[in-house]
Amino acid sequence: MVRRLSFCVFALALTAATAAAATYDSSWFRADFWGREYPSGFTMTENAAFDIRPEPEPGVASTIPCDLSKNATYHPWSQKRTEERELKFVTFTKVRRYDINRAYRAEVSREGDSTAITIDFKDGDRWEYLTYGSEGFFLMRFNGEHYVAGQDLFEVSTDLDKDAEGANSVDEWLQLTCDNGNVGWLLMKDVEGLPAFGEPNTLDYGSAADKAD
Repeated sequence: MVRRLSFCVFALALTAATAAAATYDSSWFRADFWGREYPSGFTMTENAAFDIRPEPEPGVASTIPCDLSKNATYHPWSQKRTEERELKFVTFTKVRRYDINRAYRAEVSREGDSTAITIDFKDGDRWEYLTYGSEGFFLMRFNGEHYVAGQDLFEVSTDLDKDAEGANSVDEWLQLTCDNGNVGWLLMKDVEGLPAFGEPNTLDYGSAADKAD
């Protein structure tokens, strides 16, 4: 039996948080991955039917019928399902501005080719936090270039946006192919706390899979 789920109650609770982000503008950064040492994800605890969105925009209505089966695991570490269903994991993070408060030499790596780079920051230089990676490393922007940096950079910087509305906003989206063949986007905030979406079935660090009956 497939139980039909509704996100209406949860959508009401999220209205205040997403009203300012009806669409993602230049104040947001899009990363084509989910960060953190232990990424988000879920394993279905029952068969369920619900609606997902045609694109990753919080202001777009969920209009695409989607069926998912019990025991299916949707997680960045679930390689088999990710490949078979062509899953895509996307994170939108609110960009935060930081000013360097003293001269500082930072060891970073360039995004893309991981080339080691030394940046000699001057007092008053400004950089932007873009999104978190893992193990304390994050993606930042300086003079239009993207670099992977470590936590030490925060120790010599002043957060200019710490009191701004939505400063800590992070939206994680999953593009998936449903069991009924439809393709669309699921905002993870929409399913937090719903009983059909259980903890992901992780087998080991870096490995996840569908749950056995």
